[in-house]
Amino acid sequence: MFGPAFVFDKVANSTLAWSAMGGVVLVTAVRVALLGGVVYATGTATRADAQTLSAIALANMFYNARNYGIPLAELA
Repeated sequence: MFGPAFVFDKVANSTLAWSAMGGVVLVTAVRVALLGGVVYATGTATRADAQTLSAIALANMFYNARNYGIPLAELA
């Protein structure tokens, strides 16, 4: 419920350099693209229908990690 506001506050008040933030964005974009490629290749090989392939792609490419990542980052 408060996740998006918490993330916005942490990003807005971050002391990271812009280059470090750019690196995080780049790694995230590469990860999403690679996962999308794996899902597409696997779905095509197994002849999954488009609706199933879309659901699997969304679940794998854009998973909700804030429940683990933020508390871990705050602890560190």
